[in-house]
Amino acid sequence: MRYFDHFFGKSPIFALTFRGGRVINMNDTAKAHLSGSSTIVEYIMDSSRFLDHFDVIFKNALYRMVPLKIDDETLVLGVDISDIKTKEYFLRKKNREMEKKLEEMEAFSDLIIHDIRNYLFMMSGYFDLLKEDYNEEYMDELIKILDRMKNLIARSSMLIKNPKEFNRKTRLSVRKTLEKACETVALDAKRKGIRIKKKWRTERFYADPVIVEAFINVLHNAVKYSPENSEVEIEVERENDYVTVKIKDQGPGIPDEYKEVIFDRFKRENIKFGMGLGLATAKYLVEANKGRIWVEDNKPQGSIFVIQLPRK
Repeated sequence: MRYFDHFFGKSPIFALTFRGGRVINMNDTAKAHLSGSSTIVEYIMDSSRFLDHFDVIFKNALYRMVPLKIDDETLVLGVDISDIKTKEYFLRKKNREMEKKLEEMEAFSDLIIHDIRNYLFMMSGYFDLLKEDYNEEYMDELIKILDRMKNLIARSSMLIKNPKEFNRKTRLSVRKTLEKACETVALDAKRKGIRIKKKWRTERFYADPVIVEAFINVLHNAVKYSPENSEVEIEVERENDYVTVKIKDQGPGIPDEYKEVIFDRFKRENIKFGMGLGLATAKYLVEANKGRIWVEDNKPQGSIFVIQLPRK
């Protein structure tokens, strides 16, 4: 014990010496933890023979034990690492949260880029029409699309920089929001002879204004997959604390096994139903605004996309 005397004063460090399976000495800290705990003493001695370090829990404290061997004696020193482990846990948790936020930002960026490409595609269509025949109506629609794209870029940029912006929602008119969405897909609907039937009432929901992109994507999807000269119906209902918007098409419908994955941007490669990232965008925006989106069958033919958003 002559080598280890300085560890056996009053110290917060755990110190215990043993020789040949018998405890020679222990300091006050070790005594406080090991009083009447022969099983733990045996565990410490056994672990010291084979391990260069190990951890032991005493009540609410976690000690890192390091055995030091000199001649025929072994000194076991222990340091309370509870605070270190707690900090390590919170750092890991914070790191996981940061990784999740980065993934969400990457996903949101991909989805918004998809929507901007959609606007550019629509603009290209109007430019082609203007080349054939100048029409003020086409020019007005082109200006509206430019304004929507600028608003989308500005709002999305803010949301990417500060996701907490999603918490700064406002009460929006369902009618005005859906009118904007209908205007955006009007040209595509007109080309296919599709009539958009509006069965809605004066309601308000609580969301970020960028939510209009979710309705645009679902409506665009409905028009794209509906047969020519058919009908897309939009119905609005109030259900307790939610406003429910149903967009019904007369397309080929969606098999049950695809009803969930069509909203997943990572599982779309081999699916013939849906529109690229459009439905994934819709899901992301709806859920970011505390809502739900799903798809049902529209009998006798087609699909019903249901978007539910809180009224307050």
